[in-house]
Amino acid sequence: MKTQAAKILASLLLITGFSSVTLKAQLTVRSVGSVRHGTDTQVTILFSAPVDQTTATTPGNYTFPAGITVAGASLMTGLPPANSIDIAQNPAPNGRAFDNECVVLTVTGLASNATTSVTIQGVQDRATPPNTIAATTINFKDSGYTWAESGTPAIPGKVIANGTNGFDIFSAGSGQWASYDEVLIVYKPIAGDFDVKARIEFQDFSSAWARAGVMARESLNVGENAATQTGDLAATPPRVPTASRYADIHGNPVQDFNRNANFTSILEPGNNLWESHVRDGATLNGAANGTDSSIDGSTTPNAPPPYPNAWVRITRTGDELHTYRGSDGQTWDEGAVRMADIWVDPADGTTPKPLNSTLYVGPSYGPETVNINPPEGKNRLFLYQVRFNALDVPYLRLAEPNASGVLLLVEDGATGVSVNSSSVRLTFDGNSVTPGVSKAGTTTTVAYKAASIFAAGSSHSITLTFTNTIGNAQSFQRSFTIPAYLTIPASYAVASASNPGFNVRAHQFDATRGPGDENSLVNAEEQAANGYIDPATGSPYPNTAELTGATGGIFAYNSVINWNNNGTAYGTLGTPADIGNWRDINAAPYNIPDTQFPGMPGSAANNHNTALDAAFDTFIEEVTAYVQLKQGAYRMGVNSDDGFKVSVAPGAPDVFGLQLGVFNTGRGSTDSFFDFVVAADGIYPFRLLWWNGAGGANLEWFTVDLGTGQKILLNQPSNPNSL
Repeated sequence: MKTQAAKILASLLLITGFSSVTLKAQLTVRSVGSVRHGTDTQVTILFSAPVDQTTATTPGNYTFPAGITVAGASLMTGLPPANSIDIAQNPAPNGRAFDNECVVLTVTGLASNATTSVTIQGVQDRATPPNTIAATTINFKDSGYTWAESGTPAIPGKVIANGTNGFDIFSAGSGQWASYDEVLIVYKPIAGDFDVKARIEFQDFSSAWARAGVMARESLNVGENAATQTGDLAATPPRVPTASRYADIHGNPVQDFNRNANFTSILEPGNNLWESHVRDGATLNGAANGTDSSIDGSTTPNAPPPYPNAWVRITRTGDELHTYRGSDGQTWDEGAVRMADIWVDPADGTTPKPLNSTLYVGPSYGPETVNINPPEGKNRLFLYQVRFNALDVPYLRLAEPNASGVLLLVEDGATGVSVNSSSVRLTFDGNSVTPGVSKAGTTTTVAYKAASIFAAGSSHSITLTFTNTIGNAQSFQRSFTIPAYLTIPASYAVASASNPGFNVRAHQFDATRGPGDENSLVNAEEQAANGYIDPATGSPYPNTAELTGATGGIFAYNSVINWNNNGTAYGTLGTPADIGNWRDINAAPYNIPDTQFPGMPGSAANNHNTALDAAFDTFIEEVTAYVQLKQGAYRMGVNSDDGFKVSVAPGAPDVFGLQLGVFNTGRGSTDSFFDFVVAADGIYPFRLLWWNGAGGANLEWFTVDLGTGQKILLNQPSNPNSL
């Protein structure tokens, strides 16, 4: 009979294989699964804490049904430590394994895809005094997969099976390109046509060209070095390249360890896009070659993979391999199509040769460590977490620190399972605090604002716990550093301000800004200064904005800045619709309808080759305001199409003021946030410069309440927290 603790544990375990399930003062099991490697069958048991070497590797502490025997047990070590710079900045959304938390059992008698169970008892953690796990029986099904590594990686890879839900794949592979692979693949040999899907839940920041996805290949190239895989058809006798023909679909990391030899920062922005690779058997100068990186952007442009819901798919029909990408495992955008006529014989690099009838197919990972230069990213493993199931419980999408606390964004599970708001608990630096909790759409915001300001660069940690709407407990831990922030000096404040609202100066001219990017800040400031000269007259272009109601070219505007040149109520371009954070169709408090920009549409008619939207093109709005601020930390935001700059200056708004936030090119409607600290209570002169090049245009100016996470438009009388 199970103990009460074991009954509770069994009710929580392996719902999704997440690390967030915990029982206080108990050593528990996070996941159990099995996978093959070479001739071994490995059962991986992931515990909630590092476990004792002796008790964890005692075979007698693990009991299987008759016919299955434990032949050996070891602790998984050599994993990246929790204090690695990339792990601190890029935590896995549902946890990860560290040294001595995973036991690898080598067993005999477990058939592929068989359902079985294991009873775990007598295992202790490394606490003082140690906790001993309650005797617990876990049912699980063999994954049916095998894992192997191509090439000769300097550090052998490791795999943790997460039930039948997927795998945690650790690799230090140096490359997957041209003539040589060091790739870890978790595969099934599949004869004939297939359709394989998986979800990229997470990958470490590794190299610019890291590849986490799914692959289909003809051979595994296990233990084959670069010379063997590359081959040399010109040698005597010729050495036929062994590097496998393959196709894959994968995502690149959001950030990576710097690829430049003379690096100044350890991490840099990554490629953060989808790719599809192929090696078709062609040779170059007698050596293996032929990897092509492409993505089909004909229907949906390439974009950052939506981790942790970045779905990949590869199918075979005859000798055609098709790859796909998506965000829900149901709707797909085509990645790349590898037609039957591309496959050639590596023995000569030119003769057509069909694919083998059986291919090795499954999740694959190559961190391509050869491109890593900082020592912090060398001589170590990297993690790829792949799952076959939808992410059906809430997950922590973002933990964003600010000068006085942190904002946490928790996304609902794919099936609508969400956070029970009343159950949310938060600790900050080990102390229980009371956060603000709110829900908008599928996102639950948990916000904590301290009474004081934290020093930039200071280190802090949080633990977030809650119960979801199907009754499961979840917990997330994060560590972070307070980012740098600007401080507005007390000397910038003025004694008083007379009129409410904003002064708005609208300006348009009937030509395209230049030189270079028409949406650059320098070109927008040139227009704001009326500096563009009409070559036909030798004088500045006339202002073609509609200035009815303006005094001296200035509108006195006493409402919120929620502007859109094509709103639902008045738009004339294509299909009118409100855009941005505040829209007519949104639920309160984000249901404020868009309004037209002051001065729009103008009378310009020839700009951008007399485009239909010329009356809205080459526009700027210079907005000035005196904003009353209390001493403390602030987060301000601008949603714009195209660019903007926000600044504050001493005494009066000024083009040369302290720049707080900027977006210095064109874009569609997107938020930009910027943090600052106010040194003393006062009224401060602000300037917002916004500009549009061509087409759609919108602008919202708001703050974010750091205690609740709510966005609040400036000058919004209905909200007492509006500035």
